[in-house]
Amino acid sequence: MRKIFRLLTSFTFLLFGHITYAQNVGIGTNTPHSSARLEISSTSSGLLFPRLTGVQRDAIQNPVAGLAIFCTNCGDGEMQYYNGTSWRSMNMGAAANYPLISSLNCGSLNEYGFFTVGEIGRVLNVSIPYTGGNGGTYVAQTIKSTGVSGLTASLTAGTLANGAGTVTYTITGTPAVSGTASFALTIGGQSCTLNIFVANEVDPQFNPDLTYGTLSDIEGRTYKTIQIGSQIWMAENLRTTKYSDGDKIPIVGELEWRQNNENFSGLPMMKPVLDQLPFSAVYNWYAINPATNGNKNVCPSGWHIPSDAEWNVLIEFLDPSYQPLFNEPQSTIAGGKMKTILSGISTLGVYWLSPNQDATNSSGFSGLPGPYLDRFFEWPNRVDEGQWWSSTDNNFGLAWARSLRFSSGGIFRINYLMGEGLSVRCLKD
Repeated sequence: MRKIFRLLTSFTFLLFGHITYAQNVGIGTNTPHSSARLEISSTSSGLLFPRLTGVQRDAIQNPVAGLAIFCTNCGDGEMQYYNGTSWRSMNMGAAANYPLISSLNCGSLNEYGFFTVGEIGRVLNVSIPYTGGNGGTYVAQTIKSTGVSGLTASLTAGTLANGAGTVTYTITGTPAVSGTASFALTIGGQSCTLNIFVANEVDPQFNPDLTYGTLSDIEGRTYKTIQIGSQIWMAENLRTTKYSDGDKIPIVGELEWRQNNENFSGLPMMKPVLDQLPFSAVYNWYAINPATNGNKNVCPSGWHIPSDAEWNVLIEFLDPSYQPLFNEPQSTIAGGKMKTILSGISTLGVYWLSPNQDATNSSGFSGLPGPYLDRFFEWPNRVDEGQWWSSTDNNFGLAWARSLRFSSGGIFRINYLMGEGLSVRCLKD
């Protein structure tokens, strides 16, 4: 027993003496530098600090001053140390905050537009809303589509808002087949799947023999544009939920819309209609009229709601013999030149009711039957008629609009109650 005790005592003394009196420790070297308490020497590997996410870093209990880690999702990843009160970057600045949100909403299929098989140069800027942002920075992303391949969603690096905000992905590429292209998006600890519809190339909305331009609204949605005579028109219906200055347009449900109409409140209102393709939105006249919406422009900067007279310029170009008559065809041929040729149910959705009389879309206007919301009923999938506001009222509490119909090659000039919801096409200034 005495021998065992002496052996343990000797081992403890030797170990204690090494820890107490050793001045330098070397790893990978037998001759550590005299000024270094610890020297690590290697030509093929490095020193690896603990790698933690921002959430894991913040979960450390009572961190001591001088504690160092590598934060994997702070900015694009950085070395950080604790100075006794807060985490700091080893780049001698405030530690980059990691991105964190509480929800991410990719929306419903086709909410943001669509691609066409084989189409080159199409760009969709898709704004994905989130809530609970913490002001953290996020890195750039590039995500390839699944399902229908050939598309890429790109996100530039940026900073989250504190609270609610949006991140904008730019969709580009050339899909080879029709169907649904899906993107698995992850940011700030939340994920969702963005779906973009790809239409068949034999089913175009637009006139393939004409050259279209492009236009983006304040939220990044892109629209095709077309020159008709001396005017340049949007060739798609407006879908924005914000004015050109960034202010939100009041969005209401069907019941609230009806209640406001019953009270003749005159409130600006819009309602997205996302179950019809290509997607549209309806706006009451108060929302598009600067005199009733706080002097705001619902169209992108440099564009405006066409007046009644400007609609007549378009019609006269397509039919020099037109007659501006109330509730009668202003022209028996201009409407056919403005209607897309699609009818029935196609890969893009529900379009004109057959026979879609005299439709050629030779002007490129690409008019579609559109959603309509009055004080009593909503027609989100209307297939017989499309209606578009003008900026002109008739001095009797009504406003002028234009209408295309499936059963006619004409275009109609009609008065609507200002509280009703119609589609919008913008005209370049």
